[in-house]
This record gives sequence, structure tokens and C-alpha cells, in this order.
Amino acid sequence: MIFSRVTEEDYQVSPFGLYKTFLASKVEVDPVTDDFVSWTQSSQPLESQTVRLSVIDQAVVRCWSSYLLCFEKTSRHSNQEIFSQLRAGLQKTIQQFPFIAGELVPDKDGKEGSLQVNIGPDSGVAFGFRDISKFSIAADLTFEKLRQHDFHPSLMEGPELHIAPDPKTINSLPRQPVFLAQATFVHGGVLLFMAHSHQIADVTGTNSFMRRWSENVSAIASGFEPQISTALRDCSMGTDRQRLSHGHFDASIPESSFPMLITRADTSTKAPKARHVSQEQNPSLIWHMDSAHLQLLKDLAQPTEDDEYISTLDAVNALFWRTVCRARQLSERDISSSRLFFVCDIRSKLQPPMRPDSTCNATMKLHATQTSTDIQDQDLQASLSRSASSIRRAIQSFSPSQFETWISYVKSAPSFFSLQAQESLRYGPDIVVTDHSKVGAYSHTWGPLLGSIARIRNPWWARSAPKPFSQITYMPRLKDGGLEILTNFGQEINEWLLEDHELKQFASIRCC
Repeated sequence: MIFSRVTEEDYQVSPFGLYKTFLASKVEVDPVTDDFVSWTQSSQPLESQTVRLSVIDQAVVRCWSSYLLCFEKTSRHSNQEIFSQLRAGLQKTIQQFPFIAGELVPDKDGKEGSLQVNIGPDSGVAFGFRDISKFSIAADLTFEKLRQHDFHPSLMEGPELHIAPDPKTINSLPRQPVFLAQATFVHGGVLLFMAHSHQIADVTGTNSFMRRWSENVSAIASGFEPQISTALRDCSMGTDRQRLSHGHFDASIPESSFPMLITRADTSTKAPKARHVSQEQNPSLIWHMDSAHLQLLKDLAQPTEDDEYISTLDAVNALFWRTVCRARQLSERDISSSRLFFVCDIRSKLQPPMRPDSTCNATMKLHATQTSTDIQDQDLQASLSRSASSIRRAIQSFSPSQFETWISYVKSAPSFFSLQAQESLRYGPDIVVTDHSKVGAYSHTWGPLLGSIARIRNPWWARSAPKPFSQITYMPRLKDGGLEILTNFGQEINEWLLEDHELKQFASIRCC
């Protein structure tokens, strides 16, 4: 194991603050009981290889996907024992998904702006250990306090915890890791942070990482040898990714149906400069809807035609779409329409279907359109029904031919940097929705030392988006069937949402 030491005097510096030196040199330091970064390698030696990313992997937004899993610590085992089991489970997870130990590098043989993942025999994941329970200055930052405040982001991202590195630190590293993790121990709890490059996986892929890691930890804790699915590994490494690069142009499908447009006037190959904003600049709110209110909303949004189906999430989308458009006063500003963009998992929609748990970016962004008048000026029930129906029709309109044409369209771009998003988000009128609700994270069991997740949060949320942004994220469905919703807008929109009487009929504010 390779360690880097953090002393109590600078405990406010996360172990990941050492990344720049650590990943550049990987100098071995004697093991210590203070915070450290462990270079975690596969349980079986890895072969040197290159993972070619698909066209869709290349086209998705270049950012990090991150989760913070909050566990109550009920066992008497030491923090080092818990970390050792997590680390052993991660070693098996790397064996299952070798590319998470790799590095993102430019693909010189591909289109300008292409990336690939390089894996070497010494590749690994930087897994941090941080124990703040021993520091008197953080004595009142307990798991119980976090729970009492609904794991408020201001507590989770405060200077005492440092549960995650600053994205700017990662982006400035001499080597770009694909995956990283940190276990932070507080009085009475464990906060497990993980993040991966969006280029290797979508939300479904994230769920595969978490599920396999939890299963591996549980098996090891029970004295069993974790099972490695070679079929899942092979399709995640190549087979399914290759399918996501096979295009077929269909001239009957208009360019307006694609999630991105090609800016052919500017064929510059320079990468766009990264934008970083603080949490204060880009506040996010966390809402909660219990199962009873979700059902009530779905019933209200149900179209008058008895045979027309809408999902619960269609209804939730319709409610927030209406609320945000009213807050923006689109009709009053003579803005004629608004588009709701959402990502559709296409694994089951292709022929033949892909593995439902394959780890890649098997998605396509779709959108529904409504006039501002229909959204804002109709009564609540009529507005919800119309909007929910338009969302469902957009989902049902997807076809493999549309997806294959999208791939061909992206391939025709002079560079990946010439792809520009369609949506108008800065001041509206459009909104982007990201759905994590189908991630079954709360059902995962992480062995007897940790058990199941008490709460999930999304670090970096406010710091990774431009200001003002326009996005809604549905978090993994809670154990009781309820739903947490993150909204990310400017301060004026937030103030409207907090006072909107229609929204408060169905949702309560959990963190603001």
C-alpha cells in the first residue's frame, strides 16, 4: 500500500489535496494512523490495454459524476477495519471494471477532442482515508447532527469534512484519473465519497459500480470470494461500447431532434476553458415528496383518456416545469415556448437489447415542448395533464433509427469541441432533467460493518454548473418510496419556488 500523511495541524486539508504530488510520483511513505491516500489496485494483475470510448461516451458533457453515501456506524469495529473491507471490495470492483483504474488521455488516432482510457499493470484508484472523529475541533460534527439537519450540503461540504477534493484540483492534475474515492469517518458514521468521469459511464453505470462494490464488500465480510462477471466486464470494456459507435443516417429525422447541434463555422480544436463557480454563486435546493403525494400528483396529472399512460416521474416533471416557467414569467416576457430536456436510457430499446447493467453511456437526450400559455396560464390539472402527456410522447417516439442517426450526426462533426448544446438555459426558457431515481442504491447492503445507506447526497452539485443554471435532478428513490429532488437555479427562481403554493401542495423543502 502507498500512503501519504496528513497531520492534525492541517486536518482541514483533504487527503486529495496531496493528489498532485501523489499521482505524479507515487512515493511510498511509511503507514501511519493519520489520514492517508491508499493506492488501491485490482485483486488480480491488470493487463496493459487501451479502452476505446464510444461516440456517445465522447459526446456527453465532460464532467465528474459523484455520490456521497452516508452510513450510520453501529458496529464496534475500528475505522481501519471498515476501511480495509471497503478497500478489499474496491480491489474486486477494479477487477470487474478495470477501466476505473485507468487514466483519461487524448486519443491521437481519433477525431479532434477524442479521449481514451489507458490501463497499465500498475494502474489503481486513489482511495482516501480521513478520520475527523479524533479532532476536538470537529467534535460536534457527528452523524446524528448531520441526520438532524437532513445531511444539509452546507454541513457536508464544510471545511471540517472535506469529503471530496475540489474539482479544480482534479482538473489540474498531471494525470487525469477515471475514478476516485474517499471514506471520511465522523462520530457515529461513515461518509463514502466516490466520483468518476462521465466519459466512462452514465447513471446506470454508476449504479453498477455501487452495486458491485457493495456486493464485494458483503461477500468479503462474510468470508466468501466475490464473483466476477466476465460477461459484464467484456461488454462494459468493449462489446456494448462498440455498439454505441455504429451509426446509420436516416434523412427523415430532422436535426432539431438531436440533443446537440454542430457549430461548423468554428472548427477550432482548442478545448473550451473550464468554468468553476462556488456554492454561494449557484445555490441548490433539496425537496422531498413522499409516496402519498407522488401518487396524488400522478392522479391529478392523469390525462382524461383512460388508456393514456403517464409515469409518476412524468407528473413530477410536469409540476416543476410549470413552476419554473411561472417563476420565469415566460408569457409576460413574450417567450412563446419552453423545452424540457431529459436523458433516456436506451439499453432496452435497441435491437437486440444491451445488458441492463452495462457500464457505458447508453443514453440519448430527448425533449418535450410546450407553449408558455399552455404551461403557465391553464389551471393546474389541465397544465399537468398536457405537459405530462407531451413528455410521455417524447419518450415513446424514440427509435433505434433515431439513435443511430444521432451517432452518424456526431461523427460528421469536425471535432467534438464543435458540438453545442441545443438548450437555452442561462435565463431560460429551457430546463434539463437528470434522473437518478431508478438507481437502487438504498437497497444495496455493504456488509455487516456498514449495512445499508442512510442517505445519499450529490457533492460538487453547485460547484460544477455554470451560473445561473437550469437543472433538476431526481435522486435515488428512498426506501419508503419517497423521492428527493435537487433543483439548481438562480436565487430569484429559488425564492419563487420556496413560496409557490402549487409546489408546496406536493413537495416540502428539505434543505435550502
